[in-house]
Amino acid sequence: MIPLLLIICIVGVVNVRGSSDLPPQVPGAQLEDKYSDWDEEDRCLTDFKDEAENFEGKLECQKDSENGYKLACVGKYKEYMSYKKGDLTIEICQLKECQEYCTEEGEECLENECVCKKSHFVSEGGKCIPYCTKKDPCQNGGKCTLSEKAPFHCKCKPGFKGPLCELEDVIMATTIRNTVIVGVVFGILIVLCLAVAIVIIQRLKNKIAMYENANEVYDNQAADL
Repeated sequence: MIPLLLIICIVGVVNVRGSSDLPPQVPGAQLEDKYSDWDEEDRCLTDFKDEAENFEGKLECQKDSENGYKLACVGKYKEYMSYKKGDLTIEICQLKECQEYCTEEGEECLENECVCKKSHFVSEGGKCIPYCTKKDPCQNGGKCTLSEKAPFHCKCKPGFKGPLCELEDVIMATTIRNTVIVGVVFGILIVLCLAVAIVIIQRLKNKIAMYENANEVYDNQAADL
């Protein structure tokens, strides 16, 4: 009987000690469920940033919901094949046909290269901008117009010449000045002629009036006789 009680006591002590070794009931599972919905860090901004920069704009790091992360071909490049490097998928690129990517306004394909049309210039952002819109190259009030033979053509105002209307046309300017002077002189002469004509007409009117008065006086005197 005593050995049986001893065995029961030993088993009870072991169970108590075993239960005390268990971790306390803390909401660990709840915490895990709570934070499992957080978005993981974007590794394109950390781990794979240098990898993408090594390809000088040909590849762009993208987050793939199915396969993790990948360096994908962008711009005028397209995927030829790909390979895995750890958690990163890297695409091997090949150049697209010019017509596949040269589609922006002002662009055209020349010898399979995408370039700006003659009537456009390359902006700081790499866009093709028309000469006659945001960047008017004509000076001294010249008007910019598009041209087939040249990128643009400046229609200069009278008195200016040159590709950009940057030069003064001496001959034209002299002609214009002479024309203005002649016009002013001619206008003055016309005014003087009109003034002289008005004076002469007024004098003639005065003489006629005096003659009529004299005749009236003479007629009155003759009537008195």
